[in-house]
Order: sequence, then structure tokens, then C-alpha cells
Amino acid sequence: MASMMARSTPTVIFRSQIVRHSVTALELLATLNAIALFITLCALHVRFVRNTGCASVLNDRDLAPDELSDHEPPIIEFVITPHLPCNLPAHTFRFSRERGFLLLSDASLAQFNISVRHVSLTEHHKCLGDRVQRFLLAHFIGYDTIAVNAFARMRRHTHHDNGYVFISHSKRLLNLMHADPIISIDDLPLLYRILVRAVWKAGAILTAFFIMCTTAALVHFSLKEVQLRMINLTIDLQVVMRSHQSYGRVLIQYAIDALVFVPIIAGMLFFLFEFFDDQALAFSVLVIAWLCAFAASGTTRHWMSRLYLPRLFFCYFGAFHVYFFSFPLGFSWLAFATSIAFMVHAALTVWNHCELPVLRRERNLQTPD
Repeated sequence: MASMMARSTPTVIFRSQIVRHSVTALELLATLNAIALFITLCALHVRFVRNTGCASVLNDRDLAPDELSDHEPPIIEFVITPHLPCNLPAHTFRFSRERGFLLLSDASLAQFNISVRHVSLTEHHKCLGDRVQRFLLAHFIGYDTIAVNAFARMRRHTHHDNGYVFISHSKRLLNLMHADPIISIDDLPLLYRILVRAVWKAGAILTAFFIMCTTAALVHFSLKEVQLRMINLTIDLQVVMRSHQSYGRVLIQYAIDALVFVPIIAGMLFFLFEFFDDQALAFSVLVIAWLCAFAASGTTRHWMSRLYLPRLFFCYFGAFHVYFFSFPLGFSWLAFATSIAFMVHAALTVWNHCELPVLRRERNLQTPD
């Protein structure tokens, strides 16, 4: 069906110089966008995930919690307020060693005499990076990853096994034991440290490969079934219309048959929900997988498109999965946007250098002027 659609695509517009220059400009813009996102991801990851980031503020002696009993662990509230007085709400994050304390309201905390230690920063604090990084964090990326990594480093610094973070604006409760398990490898010999890190990376790569292959197989199967059913529907409608019969029965029959894809898509979503803690991210991953399958199946004119474009999609999308499972507390959405930017660049490059020349040659053969 994709080849039928490709053959029926109007090609007269592709002879225009304006269109060719526009596609080239879009390709250049996609290149710059992908590189900028990649540099931003690397800079933020190095500062806030690999290094201390804002953890030094939480680990400061003046802000560190007192010696606590095992019965009343306190709550540490980390607040990032706007630099200028405005109506924008502050970003509030809470940490506790006990999950139940984070589910209590402020009135309940005061009633049970549970202490809350407040740590407040402005958006222009030096621990949030330079001016460009602070601007990106305030207007585009947000502070969730910053605060969670700061609490995770504080937890490792105090050698506490339990640790929970509550993000107020999204109402998410994150268990740091699952996202950031404490593995003390600093005292191990060099060979053992390398072995532990290699096993961790191998597990992340295998998990990413398993999810990519499973999702790609299910999407490919669903797409092929949809294409076959659409072709059969077109043929049946042509037969019915030529015989002057009612085509309502045919449409109802195919609509009922299409319901079989509902449990398949729902199963794919629930499968991804088990691996991605953010359901919005899991849904976005499935949507991009479908779009990549459509784009790869629609570019069937040039052999380089059929050979390289699906592999580029797989590599860029696989890089996001490897990053996500290697760094559970990393900048997941930024990495996802970076992988999409590189996939868009790959699609535009293939379309500009492979598909458009084929379309122009076919048009010239049809109308030799």
C-alpha cells in the first residue's frame, strides 16, 4: 500500500527551485537543532547527573538535618522560587526516608509534630549553572531532574537505604531505591569497579535492545495488518459500488475487524508502562515508534532510503533507550527530544538527497520538455 501511495503522490511541485531550497533549509535547520539539543543534553548531564549539581546545597552543614531518631525522620523541602516577584508558583520537592510522611498534608504534619526543614533557592542560584543553563531550566526543561539528583546524592552521602521524593506540581512519588540503588564500589579494586560498571551497562543495553525489538515487531505486525485490511477494503468497496449495492455492510464489517487492534495497542502500552515510570513518556515512545514505521514504509523509491533510514531510526531511538536505562535519574525528556531531532534530520536528509531526485527524474520521464 505504501508503494501505491508513493506512486500516486503528485510530483509536479518537486520541480520548483523554491521547494528544493526549502527542503535544504529545513535539513540544515534540523541539523543545527539536533546538535544544539545534543550539546545541551551533554552539558546538563555532566553538571547535574554525573557531578554534584545542587547536592552541595543540601549537603551543606548549615542545611543538613540533625541527628534523627528512627521513629521521626524529618522531611526536607527543596523549593526553587522565581527570581523576580511574579504570579508563577515555586517548584517544590520533598524528600523523606519514609514514604508515608510525604503523603500527609501540611496540617497533618503540624498535628503530628513532624519537622520539615526548608531549603530555598532562587532561579539564579549559582548551583543551577550558567546563564544559558538557568534560562533553559526555567523556561523549557524544568527542575525535576535537578532536585531528584540532588536528593539522590544526599542520600548516598548520608548512607541511607530508604529515600522517597515527592514532586508537588506533578504529584509524583519517586522511590530512589529503585531509580538509584546504592552500590558502594569506591572501595573495591579497579578490576571489580570496571566489572560492576560493565555489568550495569550491559544490562541497560540488553534491556533497551529487548524493548526496541519487541516494540518494533509489534508495530511492524500491526502496520502490515492495517495495510492489508485497507487494500482489501478498497477492493471490496470498488466491487460493491460497481454493483450498485450498499457499502454500509462492508464498512461495518471492517470496522468490527479493526477492533482486534485495540487490545494489541493496549498491550503494547501496558508493556511499556512496566519499563517507563512516566506513562506520558511511554505513550510518546509508542507514538514515535509508529511514526518511524510509517516513515520507513513510505520511502520505497530509492534503495538507500530502504536500506539506511530504518537503521538510522533504530540507532537513534536505541540510543535514547540506552541512555534512559543507564541513567534512570537523567534528563529523559531532553534525551527523547534529542533522539527525535536526529531522526527528523535523518528523514529530511534521505528525502532531500534520495527521494526528491527520484521524483524529479520520474517527472521528467513523464513530461519530457
